[in-house]
Amino acid sequence: MRSHPSSGGVPVYPVTNEVQPTMYRTNVLWIAAVSLTLSACCGGEKKEPSRWDPENKNKPPSATATATATSRPTAPATTNKPTPPPTPAPTAEAKADCKKPGTGAMNKAFPADNTDGFKRIYKTDKDDLAEAEYTKGKEKLVLAIKFDPSRKGEYGSVSDKVAGFPYKPFGKNKSNIFVKDCYLVSASSQEVAEDARKTWLGKFNFSALP
Repeated sequence: MRSHPSSGGVPVYPVTNEVQPTMYRTNVLWIAAVSLTLSACCGGEKKEPSRWDPENKNKPPSATATATATSRPTAPATTNKPTPPPTPAPTAEAKADCKKPGTGAMNKAFPADNTDGFKRIYKTDKDDLAEAEYTKGKEKLVLAIKFDPSRKGEYGSVSDKVAGFPYKPFGKNKSNIFVKDCYLVSASSQEVAEDARKTWLGKFNFSALP
């Protein structure tokens, strides 16, 4: 230790080369500690490995990825429903052009009042059935027109005709003809014989039927 003239007698310690290495080592250690702290705090979020990374391309998918893929809803399988059978076409027993005539529409086809001296009295008037009773003395005859297309199969092979329509007796007291594939026209009587009943059936005005 020595006094420097400019220090006013204050002792001045000499600076030696031993101080410099010690300060250098201290600074290096401090910088290293700060760097480690910053790296630990701000090093960033760790990136999750991806199967598309070059090192993971040949690796099988993880159990989590497989569970996620299998848990996704799938579209329901389509089933082939049976095709319903086609609607059958109208048969001859129910023709498309054979329509119920309605109340009063068939009355015009009956033989006129006082035909062959018989008095006519209407007994039934419905949309599918009309009846009239003809009387003269003790003779009584009931004529009827019934809308019944289902009878076509029954009369299709009948060869006997009245006024061009198939004719067939029904028991001993009734005679029928099937007209225009729609109407069953009948004559019933206990007093009038079959030949006379056939004649009465020929007296209808079939062109008046709708």
